[in-house]
Amino acid sequence: MSLESAKFGYAYDSPGISYFEVFKDGSIDPISHSRGSIEEKKEHSLYQAYFRALRGECTICFSYADSNGNLSLCQADDLEALADSVGIIRPTNHVHKYRWEFNEKDPGKGRYALIDIEFLCGCKISCFNIRIMAKQLRELEGWEVKLSGVDSKHVSKKTIEVLRNSIRTKA
Repeated sequence: MSLESAKFGYAYDSPGISYFEVFKDGSIDPISHSRGSIEEKKEHSLYQAYFRALRGECTICFSYADSNGNLSLCQADDLEALADSVGIIRPTNHVHKYRWEFNEKDPGKGRYALIDIEFLCGCKISCFNIRIMAKQLRELEGWEVKLSGVDSKHVSKKTIEVLRNSIRTKA
């Protein structure tokens, strides 16, 4: 087994991934990457490991079994994509600029509304960063965005599903 680099667009939140930190002295610690540990910022969480990796204190690696059952070891080489995909909010001065409207196919009823959203600030949305975008849209609009069903295309305009009763204003 060898350590390989994860390719761009790898879904860091895929099921079956086991994360671990590799420190400069060669020691290895497992990382908890449950949703609770990300939110609670526990010491051995992916949240804390992300910031240690940014400071150069460790390297975040992960293992997973491929479809043939072979174990692969990878280095998380895109820390921002990792943080986006698992929902780690980082300090930023960036406030998204976007416009939204109900999709023409939205029936006007049902649990979820179809929303066309276009980011005017240069940001892109895909299945790889939907968790972070959903958190930011919850803060900005109060929306509860459905996390599944978003494809991997990294684009600035996309149709998303939003819990209808979380929409406070009309487009």
